[in-house]
Amino acid sequence: MHFFRKGNIMENLLNVIFSDKKVVVITGAGVSTLSGIADFRGKNGLYTKDESVEYKLTRTYFLEHPKEFYNFYKENMIVKNLEPNVIHQTLATLEEKGYIECIITQNIDNLHEKAGSKNVIAMHGNGEKFYCTRCKKSYSLEEYLEDGYICDKCKGVIRPDVVLYEESIALYNRKKAVENIERADVVIVLGSSLVVSTVANLLDWFIVKNNVNENDNKLFIINDQDTPYDCYSSKYSDDLGKIFTRIRSFLK
Repeated sequence: MHFFRKGNIMENLLNVIFSDKKVVVITGAGVSTLSGIADFRGKNGLYTKDESVEYKLTRTYFLEHPKEFYNFYKENMIVKNLEPNVIHQTLATLEEKGYIECIITQNIDNLHEKAGSKNVIAMHGNGEKFYCTRCKKSYSLEEYLEDGYICDKCKGVIRPDVVLYEESIALYNRKKAVENIERADVVIVLGSSLVVSTVANLLDWFIVKNNVNENDNKLFIINDQDTPYDCYSSKYSDDLGKIFTRIRSFLK
């Protein structure tokens, strides 16, 4: 077990991670920017550049404009040849060594799994999987990119296996996430603005259940912008890559 001086947020975070507490990590788009994926609500995020992004990722838009949805999704939501960065790699090692219980992610890039994390709850689905909405035939990312959005078997429309706006989280994933949050002593949020109800509801439950306040080191938020939950947390705005490079140095 590692011990660090108390008082500084970073040192408190290290003390919590390298302890016998049950730690659950929630990750958002900011975790994957180092791998080359644009975030959503950051200074240079997709939402900042195009106010219609949220509408274009709704179920309504997909159903009413399948071709336009395909073109938008292909251009803005898919980055090929992605590799995990130091954040994904460090989280995988922390899980392997028993320092974190699970990762609840809003991301669809599959990078936590590629880094070796086992207990990952991908709340919004898997962006590398696709299926026909009519016959349910599965398609790979390469097939979706090369062959288009029309199913070669039944001529139905192919869609990504992700949760669009106006759709519900899979009950299985929601149940697993709640179970892990109920068991958690500490929650660490990385790179998320926490405005999506998927994770906001989980944090609401955790805060009420554990009577969380900003001084008790039960909730840590590392994000470069303000979130609605900063008043309950130890908030850290430094660069995630730098932070996790430091954390990784204690794992050698």
